[in-house]
Amino acid sequence: LSYQTSWVALSGPHPSAPPATFLLASVRQGRSAQLPLSDKVLARAGVRSLALLQRGSELISTATALRLLLAHVGGASAPLLLCHTLGHDSAAPSALGVWALVRAARVEGIAAGVSCIGVEAGDATSLGARLALPEGEAELVWSRGIGKAPRLQRVALDSSRSGQVGDSQLVSGGTGGLGLVAARWLVEGGASRLVLASRTPALPAAAATSLVSSSGCSVLLASCDVGEPAAVRRLLAGAGVGGMSGMWHTAGVLADGVLHSQSERSLRHVFAPKAHGGAHLCAASAAVPLDSFVLFSSVAALIGGGGQANYGAANGCLDALAASLRRGARAAASVQWGPWSEVGMAAGGAVSTRLQAAGIGLIGVAEGVAAFSAAVRPRTPGVFSVFAVDWRRYLATLPAVPALLSGMAPAAKAGRPIGAAPASSTRGRVGLDGVLAALHQTTGKHVGPDAPLMEAGLDSLGAVELRDQLQAAAGEGFELPSTMIFDYPTARAIAGYLSTAGTEEEPEEFVAKAHGGDISAVQIVHMAAHGPDGAHGLGSAKVWAMGSTGKNSIVPVPMTRWNPDDMTNTVYDTVSDVVIDRQRNAGFLLDSDLFDNAFFSISPSEAAVMEPSQRLALEKSYEALHGTGYSKADLMGSLT
Repeated sequence: LSYQTSWVALSGPHPSAPPATFLLASVRQGRSAQLPLSDKVLARAGVRSLALLQRGSELISTATALRLLLAHVGGASAPLLLCHTLGHDSAAPSALGVWALVRAARVEGIAAGVSCIGVEAGDATSLGARLALPEGEAELVWSRGIGKAPRLQRVALDSSRSGQVGDSQLVSGGTGGLGLVAARWLVEGGASRLVLASRTPALPAAAATSLVSSSGCSVLLASCDVGEPAAVRRLLAGAGVGGMSGMWHTAGVLADGVLHSQSERSLRHVFAPKAHGGAHLCAASAAVPLDSFVLFSSVAALIGGGGQANYGAANGCLDALAASLRRGARAAASVQWGPWSEVGMAAGGAVSTRLQAAGIGLIGVAEGVAAFSAAVRPRTPGVFSVFAVDWRRYLATLPAVPALLSGMAPAAKAGRPIGAAPASSTRGRVGLDGVLAALHQTTGKHVGPDAPLMEAGLDSLGAVELRDQLQAAAGEGFELPSTMIFDYPTARAIAGYLSTAGTEEEPEEFVAKAHGGDISAVQIVHMAAHGPDGAHGLGSAKVWAMGSTGKNSIVPVPMTRWNPDDMTNTVYDTVSDVVIDRQRNAGFLLDSDLFDNAFFSISPSEAAVMEPSQRLALEKSYEALHGTGYSKADLMGSLT
């Protein structure tokens, strides 16, 4: 169940970097690089794109890498190399967060040709000479002139309990499932005072109190958003940080979605309680000699999680924080947990079913608790993982076996899926029965051939896993698109696509529609828009009226948006009158925060991190089609 990442020096001569043009995207503290470049533009310029991620904000660096990835996957004609400088800390959070992001993209099958490399800031060797990676390697760090690559290996942990834990302990996310498990273990180990911090501590307060009160332990339930540094400082000041013996950071939140739906906003949402929360606890307790500082990370940062690029990146930052603290002789451990069977965010439901179908087992409470003892031992690795996995079954679901996991599959060649046929082999045929079987394995329930998959409960993560299963069954003759279930929203539609995709000829019905029929003039039957000053609605009559009358929709900024008077006179003195006017007057969309996610079969968690413009595009696109007389049933399964 337990593993750790080791760094292996690569022997033999390294290939020299091929002649190429590089794009240097420098990241400055406090802002991310704006990259209005598509992969096609880079290819025409002969660019082998390189993002030079400087040390600083892990969120900004990860968001910049996300932009580069999204630009890259549009064409994938040129390799993408994400590079960071090591400085004195080879495990900077900004670096490992990016690595975890790319690992998730590889699991989704959309990061072919994407590599990560670290170089020392003072390396006198030409940068170009460090950018070549040996065949089969996608991750490399140069340290003192030696190239090292990560490899996962099994490790034996000492899980025996030795003595008692310190008297006073703090648990962030303390009223959640894993937080309460940690609290129980601490009480059984002799803790006399517990501070259980959570954003909403009142909801499960009775359960938390009944769990620990029988031992005589003093329990303080504290409301705290660990993503806010000021809130953490107030928490520790009130809890008496000077007498604290240990801290356990279990807080976290999910906002799953395939890479194409990720944004800086979704990254920020997940980073706040997890990556930022851990950093804030660390900073606020820097002067306190803690006996233990245990961070609850996720295996998503290690092996990548389809649909969880943001969550994996946030946990990668936690791993880097623990490694950095260890090098500074401070107590710290980051545990990359796999899914738990009874508690945690993956317990029960479709998520649990999908994970087990992919070969990822569930950790029992007794097995997980046994690792707590190892986490507080100073000789335990600063970063280690605990998860149950059937390696052959799991690796067979991946587009290719990463070099990181090559030791887990000695019979498989890194860079190719286990059991996959060579690219030249004939692809397998996947019929309707095969698609339905894959759906059953993914969702854990029977889905009709004509039932809309999203309405049947298939979320973004399930869509990735379904695509990977069908890709493995179809072989390498052609590549399934990551947007497959959106383009083909039923099992029958997917089966029809699989029966024709990858062939030389177009499907007959599509050829007839594309080339047959008479050419006629375009007629606008209906339109939908959302404009300022309430100019929206069925038929968009107000939009037409505004355009025909020349009405001015610019109004003073409402106080519900921002207060222009908050800007100091000093700021106004440094900008032009035009800028000042834009701060005080603008056009505003009304009700843009309202969205019927249930109608579009979008979960509340996904809707919360969607860009407002994406929500509006969905609503207005359907509104325009509805106005022409189409219904949702008419459009389902069509090319419209």
